[in-house]
Amino acid sequence: MDSGYYTNLLVNGIEESQATRGDVRIQHGRATAKSSQGRSKNFRDEEDILLVSAWLNVGMDPIQGVDQTHGTLWRRIHEYFNANKKFDSNRSEVSLMNRWSGIQHDVNLFCGCLSRVEARNHSGWSIDDKIANACVMFKAEDPKDKKFSYLHCWKILKDKPKWMDRRKEIGSAKNQPLRNRRQRQILLQHQLQMQLS
Repeated sequence: MDSGYYTNLLVNGIEESQATRGDVRIQHGRATAKSSQGRSKNFRDEEDILLVSAWLNVGMDPIQGVDQTHGTLWRRIHEYFNANKKFDSNRSEVSLMNRWSGIQHDVNLFCGCLSRVEARNHSGWSIDDKIANACVMFKAEDPKDKKFSYLHCWKILKDKPKWMDRRKEIGSAKNQPLRNRRQRQILLQHQLQMQLS
């Protein structure tokens, strides 16, 4: 297991991040909707990268990682995020949790697309060709026709054991009819989220 910290990872050639799904403030242990202040700015790639780093370092901590409650995990991720940021950001714990949920969902789907592209075993295709085709497949299968906007996160997560196992699970579902495969992917994503949180 990689014991290093991931805060200094640099990822070049990354796409724009997608907009957040909303922001929530934590006050005195209760989450309250952020209404009068309006919507916060979209997450930047550097925030996503630090969030992934926080999840890796806190969630995969061999001493406390598996024995943490969901609330403790996200409190520690929020603390790690704030302690290691080298940019201006005031994301709440709930905002980070919501962003991670979006990253996790889309990266899981992208891994499934990439597994299916790799299973085609096209002669002469480089890894960049496979990634490009997986991005096209992701967009074609998305109900809202949105592009995969977490390539910068996938580049960090792709070689981690939990993500490699996930790719195998998604790849094995490729021979099922589309509707059943989609339902299986949703079920597997839910199971993974439960295991990781």
